[in-house]
Amino acid sequence: PSRVSFLPPGASGKRRRVAYNPQSWAKTIVCQRTKVLALGMSYPSVRHQIKSEIGAKVNLLHIEESVEQAVELVRRKALTEMDGRDLARVLALESSNDTHCYTVSLEQGAVYEPRHMSANFNRKTFCSELKARHGQDIKFRQIILDYYWIPRGSWQNTHWNKSFFDHTLPNFVKESLLDFSPGVCDVNDKDVFSTSGKGGGVVYLPFCLRCVQQIVGAYDILSQYYVIEFVTKHDLDQHALWAATSTIDAKSMQNWLGKAINQEDIYCTITSQEVLGSSYESNVTQNEVIDLLKRIEDFKLVRMIKLKALIKYDPNYKAHNAASPKRRKKKASTIGVDIGGFVGLKKAKKVKNGFQVAGGR
Repeated sequence: PSRVSFLPPGASGKRRRVAYNPQSWAKTIVCQRTKVLALGMSYPSVRHQIKSEIGAKVNLLHIEESVEQAVELVRRKALTEMDGRDLARVLALESSNDTHCYTVSLEQGAVYEPRHMSANFNRKTFCSELKARHGQDIKFRQIILDYYWIPRGSWQNTHWNKSFFDHTLPNFVKESLLDFSPGVCDVNDKDVFSTSGKGGGVVYLPFCLRCVQQIVGAYDILSQYYVIEFVTKHDLDQHALWAATSTIDAKSMQNWLGKAINQEDIYCTITSQEVLGSSYESNVTQNEVIDLLKRIEDFKLVRMIKLKALIKYDPNYKAHNAASPKRRKKKASTIGVDIGGFVGLKKAKKVKNGFQVAGGR
């Protein structure tokens, strides 16, 4: 806007000057930061939490939003270990100043930021609720199911139920909630590290038995929208939440936030005892899971499941092809573009470092 603006002419016929107001804009400046959605995490509001738990006149040693501030709030008992841990990881993710983190959980233990949403992501209407809360045009470069605390047994079945896999995950694509932009770093640039990860248009799930079971069970619908691959620990820098978490001081995480830094090595692995001793829902069998696991190379190094949305669902790709109809007709179907499903698997007999079933099955 110009430095001086004018009101319509008054009774005298002269235009009246008004002072320049830098806060007065005809349109909001569009934020250029990409967005990451963390499922199963919370985003505590430091300002409101201090006011409610400690008092408005408290002087923090760490006045800037940071991991150190989150640790201080836990030490002062203004936040629980869990909320403090979530806050530290969220702030670490946002520290590169190119990404906003949004969170979803059912926690009620603190006062939370506007970018936090209290909701059940298992609900079939979750994506609609997400848009109603954050706007119809909201898009996320990465959507991540948190891996930092995954109790064994029935907890997984109730917190990550079948509808999350066969409704919510497809709906992320169907309702255009994924942003296909790569972020600050290109995913193929191995020499650049970012606390907000690399690559876009992806959903990350922990490599645990529950997720593998339901990926197999919902494969027919998921393969219509995603290519599915298994990510080893050597490629976890692509994963925004892991990349952010890895920058936190390990001693602070352990001593004040209550967890060892490498929780993926605890919760994102699968043993043959688990596979053989677990119950299975009607949409998947034990043999189907074993057949899949046997086809994964470097099985013991896998930590995450990556669902990459098919490129045909990228609005920019659609626009490009709409402008070139002849080229579109000539182009054959391609995995990752318009064909989904598992990628990177081998025939079980050719896998060298694979899944071994107890008893030699």
